Amino acid sequence: MTINSKRDNHSYLRFLSFVLLSAWVFWAAYGLYLDYSFWHDELYSIATSKNIFPERLRTYLVDVHPPLYHELLSLWVILFSDSEFSARFLSVIFVSLSFLSFAVIKRKFGVALAFLTFDCFLANSLVYYYAQEARPYGLLLLLSAFVTFFFISGDRRAIFVFLVPLGFTHFYGAMLAGLVCLYMLFDWTTSRSEKMYSLIGICSCLIWPTVYIWAGSGAEVIGGNFWITTSSMGTVMNGFSAASPIVMSLINKLTPLGSAFLFGLIIAVFLKSYKASSKDSRIAMNQALYILIGTTVIADLIGLHTPTSTIRNHIIVVPAASFLIGITAWEMLKVGPRWLMVILILAYVTVGQVQIMQSLRDKLTPHQDWRLTSQLAESEVAADRLFVWGGRDDRLPFNFNLIRKAHYLTDGHHAELVSMDGIFKLNSGDVLLFGHVPPNTKWSEPCGNKITDALSYIGKDYVAHFTTQGWTCQNGYIVIQ
Repeated sequence: MTINSKRDNHSYLRFLSFVLLSAWVFWAAYGLYLDYSFWHDELYSIATSKNIFPERLRTYLVDVHPPLYHELLSLWVILFSDSEFSARFLSVIFVSLSFLSFAVIKRKFGVALAFLTFDCFLANSLVYYYAQEARPYGLLLLLSAFVTFFFISGDRRAIFVFLVPLGFTHFYGAMLAGLVCLYMLFDWTTSRSEKMYSLIGICSCLIWPTVYIWAGSGAEVIGGNFWITTSSMGTVMNGFSAASPIVMSLINKLTPLGSAFLFGLIIAVFLKSYKASSKDSRIAMNQALYILIGTTVIADLIGLHTPTSTIRNHIIVVPAASFLIGITAWEMLKVGPRWLMVILILAYVTVGQVQIMQSLRDKLTPHQDWRLTSQLAESEVAADRLFVWGGRDDRLPFNFNLIRKAHYLTDGHHAELVSMDGIFKLNSGDVLLFGHVPPNTKWSEPCGNKITDALSYIGKDYVAHFTTQGWTCQNGYIVIQ
């Protein structure tokens, strides 16, 4: 099969997209079938969704995530259940719906570029990884895809439907929405009515951050008091790692000279394709670069005061990066050795599938196996002798931490929270379940943490059991002797 004709180009790319879409269906179904334990962050989502609205609102004012995802999850849990399959299936739906956004690329730039952008999107391991979690990132990706593609296609009116929900899904979503609104506000081609909507969009993006800082705990976490400690270079690396895990993985594996050569080669190929592209394509490429670079720079500037950058937060750049890679490949298919470009495209998506398999394989051993740990702890003792590590937080709804950490206990409502001040009250035969407790042994066995240190300090005999999991030594239970 050749790709010299326009029809052949579309047939070839359509077949590749079909293969990658089939892989997506397989990995999504396989991940849901595995039914592995929730981890700490997912349990936060589940505990939040199970509360009534006034208590959920209290949680939102403490949490760093805006409320839209958890409100949708709360409704989903009522309609279905809070099982691993059900809660994660909502994220699969969100990511699957994001595929509809590629129709915007098709309408503006044609079938071939839509297929190539879609192929690059499905070669990104973050798309698969966060479709397997009961967290906001699937919804964040869905809304980011529509905002990005409407933006670069010049459809300024349709974009406003997605801007406000994006700002109420994640603070990085608010960042992306704000950047797009600023661009349209100062773009001379934007109509007066669109400028007004852009100004309204900017104000809408500021609503929840203002509420969070003024009425919530935002003032407590800004200024370096957050749990993230990313450096400026780390923020840049996170942004570009989210854009293309494949390229960043290659760069990290090469020597400094090899990395510089590869980076220079990528820039040269991009510039060549940019020069060969049409005026409309160059405008779209500029706007995609604006999103990719703008979000990274803003995150870097914010990080100088309060580091907030993690790779998953930068998932907002995946649609823009997929378009840039796709349009670069498409232009090179037209001007370069086509057989070579076909090989490079196939190699790119193949490496992507390998990365996807590796990242999802890590989920086979959960970050923190709360389910197995809870089952083992319950098998040791009666419900009235079972305690759960963690104190109450007066900012959160009553017993929120117990609902979260006792999720897998069959009789969890009878369990009692124990903090550091209460461990001396534990008697022989009592069992203390704990999770998400950082080890003091550099993540390797034999395990130990602040709980075992405190028990040793006060002279209590105990036997600590640590469950096998991806993050070694974080979850387990202690039997008081």
